[in-house]
Amino acid sequence: MPQSDWLLPQPDMSVQVNALRDNEGNLLPDALGALLAMAGDSYIEQVPAFDIDGTPVVPPDRHVLDHLARSCALVDEETELLHPFAATTVYVMFGDRYECDICKTPESARYDSPLLVAAGATNGYLCEACARRVVTALGGDGATYLMAADEVPANIQAKVDARLAELGSDTIFT
Repeated sequence: MPQSDWLLPQPDMSVQVNALRDNEGNLLPDALGALLAMAGDSYIEQVPAFDIDGTPVVPPDRHVLDHLARSCALVDEETELLHPFAATTVYVMFGDRYECDICKTPESARYDSPLLVAAGATNGYLCEACARRVVTALGGDGATYLMAADEVPANIQAKVDARLAELGSDTIFT
């Protein structure tokens, strides 16, 4: 599987860029900056947080794979640089869930969401019930769905484990 298949497809760039690195292998910040500036606002991957009947929307497998590929270093730096727009709809958690910052229910957090509080804007961990009041979208400037490692679809776990084995690492799923 080509490394670029692990990450989200990227927007079509209308600017021609000859290289992202100079002859010594150093990143060319002007070229990369131009690409990011052109596509950044037009390519924000979002999905609804809840469907029409109020059921939580689980981010697509492709987003889960993108998150794991980046967070577990399954792709090389060059591939990641050519795919700068990551899926921010999901975060795979290894370990216990967080407490909801609103209702204080232990180990119930399902979302990491922007919140407005008296002191200004911040992020907070929200359970499903509390998120229904404030979360409308996942990704972009919306919330992030907190997925437990054991909730990662089996086909994604198998792909990640196979890639980790290729890289000489142990599984991250138990």
